Amino acid sequence: MNTPLESCPVWQRYLEVVAAAGAMPNHLPDKSSLYHRLRAGKQPLVLPPPLSHSYPWYDVVESEKVFAPLDGPVAYEPLTEDEPLVDAVWIDQTPWLVVERISNSEMIVSQLGWLDLGFRWRYWHKPTRADQSEACMIAHYDRSVGRITTSAQLDLECRYQAEHWKAHLEIAVSSFSNEVKLMGIDPDLRDAEDTLRGRMNRAAAQMRLDRAVRDAQTRAERGLPAVPSDAEVEAYAQRYRINLLEGSFQEQDGWLYVDGWALQRISPEKLGPEHYLPGAPASQPQVSLED
Repeated sequence: MNTPLESCPVWQRYLEVVAAAGAMPNHLPDKSSLYHRLRAGKQPLVLPPPLSHSYPWYDVVESEKVFAPLDGPVAYEPLTEDEPLVDAVWIDQTPWLVVERISNSEMIVSQLGWLDLGFRWRYWHKPTRADQSEACMIAHYDRSVGRITTSAQLDLECRYQAEHWKAHLEIAVSSFSNEVKLMGIDPDLRDAEDTLRGRMNRAAAQMRLDRAVRDAQTRAERGLPAVPSDAEVEAYAQRYRINLLEGSFQEQDGWLYVDGWALQRISPEKLGPEHYLPGAPASQPQVSLED
């Protein structure tokens, strides 16, 4: 049995909230964060929440958690000459008003409308330990490790990559057939089925082999031996480490930290009924809208 969307109380509530905000409804309910929120029995906020990468960011309003790591502040510049100058920064692709600049690494920010309701957020430079961050490096030296979070794990990863660089060069200059070389690059190809994933893995192995062939040719042109020495392998590992850390990560006390900024609501201390639109949560019919 189908339940027409027009007769669904949640949908009607959704249309009311959108109209009150002066916005246009999304006629694809599954794409609407507000609609899903109402279906879950939650009240709509009194104002539309800030956006994060174009998606409604309810948690940044309702939660006291620290959101990190985020990109550092980028100054907002008026889009037209008629637009008034404001002190604002981009956070997750959304402009935020700068209420107070405390230092070069900390400021208080807010949003239009929310500022009038007393909402303020602290935005500050805060490296986040890698085991507590969604941003991470993935370990290839041991698939069971998953995320690289310590300096010791980073050492193992860099050594693994350096040894593979050497091994791939050895394969590239060998007299084996191309097929055997591919198996040396990716041993899993031996048991791979002729599926899309299998063909993609084979193509990736061929790209790595081609790169190793080019590297071997470059070494020969420079008068270097085909197989790198132990000193070259060590130097490769060090360069690889620098490249991994550069710009995004740093080390401290044996841990990896993701460099970045953080955002946290500091006022009001708690949200109250005045921060939500009045009205009881809309009830959701037991009959599925999708059947």
